[in-house]
Amino acid sequence: MKNLLKSIFLVAILLVIGINAGAQVPGYMGKRTVVGYGFYFNPAFSNIALDYGDNPVNTLHEFFLERTTKKRFAFGLSVRLYRYTYNNIESVNPTGSSSYYSYNSYHPTGNYLIKGRNFNLYGKFFGWRYLAPWGKYFTLGLSYTAYSTTYDPAQMRVQVRQSNGSYTNYSNFGAPTQTYSQADITIGNGNSRIFGDKFVVDYGYTINTLAMARILVNAFDFGEPILASEYIGTTSTKRVAAINRFNFYIKVGYLF
Repeated sequence: MKNLLKSIFLVAILLVIGINAGAQVPGYMGKRTVVGYGFYFNPAFSNIALDYGDNPVNTLHEFFLERTTKKRFAFGLSVRLYRYTYNNIESVNPTGSSSYYSYNSYHPTGNYLIKGRNFNLYGKFFGWRYLAPWGKYFTLGLSYTAYSTTYDPAQMRVQVRQSNGSYTNYSNFGAPTQTYSQADITIGNGNSRIFGDKFVVDYGYTINTLAMARILVNAFDFGEPILASEYIGTTSTKRVAAINRFNFYIKVGYLF
């Protein structure tokens, strides 16, 4: 929590400095600030192929503020919100004890809930033919992701056979509510159009570089049984990376 507050405080300072920085030009027709809503989405290939979740498309909802500070540069601050379930398709080793058999066949029943928030600070670098916030641009930024997971021990459990042949239910996957955070570097391209000198329609794509790199990491460790104490942390990291690694977006804003 302290790290999150520090990050928000730092972003707020940078926002105030940027808003008060003198621009080389007054922006598009003297208007330099855009506030609005963005819709992000990507095909959920892992959901379809591996049954990670029930949604064929991952979606995120964004609220943003952008400010033009130079002729071809604007910076932005946003928060993206999402809510998903994980269907517990990976194997779990309940306690790591050798008194259990066939670890690879143990998949927890039910699912658990993930609620995420991405705090983003980014810059938009417009091409030489354009005047910010209008035109084609490249974006570079930092993303801080904070998310929580929640599960119900009465629904999420595994039935395991002990060495004496008896069966028992195991439902201890750590605290019912757990919190995690991670940072990433974002890049992307987009195009911004202005209508009626007041309304902005912005579309393009973003890539979270570190989340994209996790594809290679996940390719080597999928299928190995995970200790119950690490199960939610390990699987939620993969799920959140899949939500954020690549997204198309369309944003609508008000320019003033």
